[in-house]
Amino acid sequence: MFKESAEISFWPCHKERQAKLIGTGIDSSVYRLGDVVVKNYKNITQSGFPHDMTVDILNHYYTVTNRAYKLAEERKVLLHLPVSKKNIPVEVNPFLNLHVCRMCSEIEGISRYIPGKGLNLSEDEQVFNRAELKVALIDLSVKLENKLGYSGVNIIPMNVKLSEKGSLIVTDLCADILMLRKN
Repeated sequence: MFKESAEISFWPCHKERQAKLIGTGIDSSVYRLGDVVVKNYKNITQSGFPHDMTVDILNHYYTVTNRAYKLAEERKVLLHLPVSKKNIPVEVNPFLNLHVCRMCSEIEGISRYIPGKGLNLSEDEQVFNRAELKVALIDLSVKLENKLGYSGVNIIPMNVKLSEKGSLIVTDLCADILMLRKN
């Protein structure tokens, strides 16, 4: 269903499709377009790296994300909450596509839209104890790094959503894609 590595092709610009901006991060701006999100990597493409290097960086990220998706599907990855002694199933939202925008020449990734808020909610909206969640996400990041053979996996609360079925869905494996390195 998902390719092991990205094939970059040309699609219409997210601006032409009137996608709605729903979030920004270090690496990308995220736009909602129906049941998918468009992650526009303008921040990386305009960071001064040569285009080929930028493509390589994002291809690695695409590959690692989709491998993590498969790993979570096959091995039932769990987030262990050490204080409350709970194990919560984890899913990873894979890339559906990675392409170069023919209008603005920026690289965009397409993933399915995951409804809901990230786990970086205010105190009164917290589902989990903040300190326990932080420790558990660090532990999960290290476990995924070891299983995937990459360092730089850094799952943060704003990139994790609670699904209707009680699992956690990771929408972004790296708080900073430029930190991702093959071991």
